[in-house]
Amino acid sequence: MRKVIALTAAAGLLLTLAGCTVSAPSGPCEPHPAGDASTLVTATGDFDKQPTVSFPTPLTADSLEVSVLDEGDGKTIHAGDFVFITYTAFDPASGEQAAATSSASVIAGRDSDAEQLFECLTVGSRVAALLPGTEATDDAAATATSLLVIDIDRSFPTKATGRIEVPQQGLPSIVTAPDGRPGFTILNEDPPAELKYATLVTGNGPKVAKGDQVLLQYTVVNWETKDEVDTTWGDDKYPQARTISKFSADSGEGVNAGTLAALTGATVGSQIVAVLPPSTWAGGDISAPEGATLVVVYDILGIL
Repeated sequence: MRKVIALTAAAGLLLTLAGCTVSAPSGPCEPHPAGDASTLVTATGDFDKQPTVSFPTPLTADSLEVSVLDEGDGKTIHAGDFVFITYTAFDPASGEQAAATSSASVIAGRDSDAEQLFECLTVGSRVAALLPGTEATDDAAATATSLLVIDIDRSFPTKATGRIEVPQQGLPSIVTAPDGRPGFTILNEDPPAELKYATLVTGNGPKVAKGDQVLLQYTVVNWETKDEVDTTWGDDKYPQARTISKFSADSGEGVNAGTLAALTGATVGSQIVAVLPPSTWAGGDISAPEGATLVVVYDILGIL
C-alpha cells in the first residue's frame, strides 16, 4: 500500500491560487502522421456499428500509422484525455476480421501505440490505425501487425477544470500534481465526528443529480494512518463510472451515503474533498478498515 504524498505549506498555496482556474489542455496540435499503408484502408457504414472495410493485402507497417477516414467535428483530444471508442480489429495480412466490433476506453497519450494514436484527433472521427508487430525475444513472443478501424465516441479530461476555491478550515489540505493527482496533508489531530465536504475547484459543467451515472477520478485516504486506501490515479488505472444513488449490495450500484451527499448538486469539472466518518461509508462502495475515518478527493469528469 503506497503512502500518500505529503505536501507542506499546502493550505497557503491554495489560498494564493484561490480564484484562479484549472484549464483543460487546448490549442492546436498535430495528430500522428498517416503512412503509406494506412491510407489504403477504406471503411463505410454507420458510426458505432460494424463497418465494411476494404484494403489490399498484405498490409505491413514498421511504425504506428493513423489515417482519418471521416473527420469528426467534436472536441480535440489531448494527452491524458479519457476516450471512449468503438473498434473493429482486422488481420492486415489476410484481410480477415480478427474480432467482433467492441467498445473500449483508453487514456490518450499513454505509452502504448494503441493509446498514443488518439492525440490530436477529434471526437466523432473514424480512423484506421496500423499497429506494428514486434519481434520475438527471450522474454516475449512475437506479435503481428494489427489493423484497427476506430470510431471515437466521447472524450473527457481526466482532472477537474474550473475555478479554484478558498479552502475551508478543518479539512485536510489538498494540492494536485500537474496531471491532476491529489496530494494530502492531514494534521495529526482527531477527525471530525460528522460528515464534512467542500468544493476545491468549481467546474462550469452541468449539475450532478441523483440517478446520474458520473465519471470520476478519486483517491481515498485513511485519516488516522495516512495510508492510501484506493485510487483511480496511476499508469495502470482509469477513471470509474459511479451511479449517484444509495448503494445497493445486491446490484453493486450506487455510492455510500457521504459521497452521495457530497457529489449531488456539484458541477461537472469540480473537485470535491469529503471527510467520511465511519457511519457515512460503512456498508457502501468503499472497502476500508472498519471504524476508519476516510478522506476522499473526487474529480467529476462528466455525466455519462
